[in-house]
Amino acid sequence: MSVNELLIKNEDDERIQARTDGYYFSLNDDVWVLSRNYSVNVKKVLDILNDDMRTGYINTMAYLARECSPGSVKVLNSAFSLFVKNISMGCVDKSGVIRLKGNPLFGNNKLSHLRVFINHWYGLGYYGVSDEAYDIINSWIIPDNKKGEVV
Repeated sequence: MSVNELLIKNEDDERIQARTDGYYFSLNDDVWVLSRNYSVNVKKVLDILNDDMRTGYINTMAYLARECSPGSVKVLNSAFSLFVKNISMGCVDKSGVIRLKGNPLFGNNKLSHLRVFINHWYGLGYYGVSDEAYDIINSWIIPDNKKGEVV
């Protein structure tokens, strides 16, 4: 199944294989079980998004669930969920990402995870991420956590 065939809202409730062998999900499921230890509640985010952004979000998540580790998918979804809960918008746009940068809820890790999620979404070509937002978030230099320090 090609990426383009996969990334269409699934009316037949077709099961899609997650990256972890033996785990499947449907685009229509509220919670995707991606492995023994990881599940992702996509409904929680879908309930917040406007209709225009839902297709881009669900298809980006489906791509990530097939290509990335379950833990990574959960972290990326968590960062995007936090973003949409705290920055209301019709799409990921310039003003939203500028407000994000100064928000105390977003440390370096969350910013990095959100940038990865937005880059995938934008790269897949779905509506929801403006060119300006993509350019701004990729212009940021986000420092890594210092290695070896006690957290």
